[in-house]
Amino acid sequence: REVDSLNLTDWVGRRSLWGIDADTHSHGGNVLMAATHIGAAFSKVIFLSCPVHWTKYHPAPQSIAVAVSIHINFDFVILADRAGQRFPSASRISENILPKWFTGHDASWQPHTWKTQNLDRFL
Repeated sequence: REVDSLNLTDWVGRRSLWGIDADTHSHGGNVLMAATHIGAAFSKVIFLSCPVHWTKYHPAPQSIAVAVSIHINFDFVILADRAGQRFPSASRISENILPKWFTGHDASWQPHTWKTQNLDRFL
């Protein structure tokens, strides 16, 4: 993840895309948060089923203008990773919990879920 955060920061920098919007899934969210500590900044970020390892992965202050987390009520993949299911309330990351229990880790990015839960409103 550390190498990927360096690659993400380099990719954004080479293209002068500072302040872009980004959607992440799972540990991609942790990669993005790590990238904010080495210079990457984003306008809006949507974290889909992101395992919360807050002490290790959290956004740098003022590095993300708007952050939204979308996930199911309880994700066994996140549990197996020994991660938290939700971001701390002080994180300024808006939590949106899907009305689904024990479904797949991929439920948050499935087109059917986006359509039935009207998730386009977060874009």
